[in-house]
Amino acid sequence: MELKQRLDALEKAFQTFAEFSKADLTANMPKAAFIKAFEYTFELSWKAMKSFAEFKGLSSASPRDSIRNALQLGIIIDEPLWLAIQKDRNTTAHTYSTDYLPEMLARMKNLYIAEFQRLLEKLKLEADQESQ
Repeated sequence: MELKQRLDALEKAFQTFAEFSKADLTANMPKAAFIKAFEYTFELSWKAMKSFAEFKGLSSASPRDSIRNALQLGIIIDEPLWLAIQKDRNTTAHTYSTDYLPEMLARMKNLYIAEFQRLLEKLKLEADQESQ
């Protein structure tokens, strides 16, 4: 998939994720929608990083590779935060306990939304510069 298409999909997913963050997350349905939007936004984020890295000649076989390449290319600056985002995404997708949710939801709202937005803005800026 072309980088522009990935960025368009990422932007839509991010907007949904940000919008769901404003919902009452004490209720089960909005909480589930917010978590699913987070997972989807992360998936599109690392794949956009991967596409950008490939455009720059770097290969990425996994989310972790994509994060490292994005760091190397200056697309992201906080590798530990991105590794935490990846860990939380894996937890939401593969753990069925709700004990971890309050802290994770707080991280999603207080840290991850801003980081996804920074990524999106940086990738859009880079893509615009490359097309000129």
